[in-house]
Amino acid sequence: MTATTATHVVDVGTEVDGPVTVEVRQAGEVIGSITVPARATPDRAPAVAPQTIDERGRELIEIACDVISQKGFAATSMRDIAAAAEVPIATMYRHIGSKDELLYTITATRMQELFDHFEERLTGDGSATDRLAEAVRVYLAYISENHRYINLVYRETKALSDDARARIYDTERRFMDLWQAIIQDGIDERAFAPVDVELAANLSYFACTVWALRHWSIGDRSEEEVAALLTAMILEGLADRHASA
Repeated sequence: MTATTATHVVDVGTEVDGPVTVEVRQAGEVIGSITVPARATPDRAPAVAPQTIDERGRELIEIACDVISQKGFAATSMRDIAAAAEVPIATMYRHIGSKDELLYTITATRMQELFDHFEERLTGDGSATDRLAEAVRVYLAYISENHRYINLVYRETKALSDDARARIYDTERRFMDLWQAIIQDGIDERAFAPVDVELAANLSYFACTVWALRHWSIGDRSEEEVAALLTAMILEGLADRHASA
């Protein structure tokens, strides 16, 4: 152990006798705190659930999004983010335990926000055709406000740990379930052909995500124009042409 009992600061890889709360240090910088219940060797700061981030932490995350969007996750350091936020590096670590934790928090927060936005705004009324058209409009409206964050999430998800990535995928699967339910209802109503529901939901969802991923190319079109064409293409592709036969 490399610090006094009062401060409880240890280097990554140092064996610790618990129970005790310690601050973990790497390359001379504190990267987060962790409670050690028994003898253990901390190797990273623990992940923090998005809802535990305070208001100042959220402001720092917004700044971090800007920096990472410009430089990429691998090329961005916590010092870069602290400099952009005009705060001491110690303040960064007080709110965000590590760069890995930061990326997980950004990704988890955005995915949960997307799910909540989508779920709250779908009325559940009308035919499956109407509801799918509404789903396209709702998702595109979210993308219009958050396309740079969606691009960041898609680009940098590979940098997450396996466990963090699995948690993000769980949230995304819940989002996909909403699309699948609409398409299944359309099949039951004989408005849509009897297709592979999971595949159709993934293709419909990703077709909408092009509004974010290709915004640099098609951003001069209006959201309404994109929604109208996407809706027509998706509904035409799903239509059951034999329903009236």
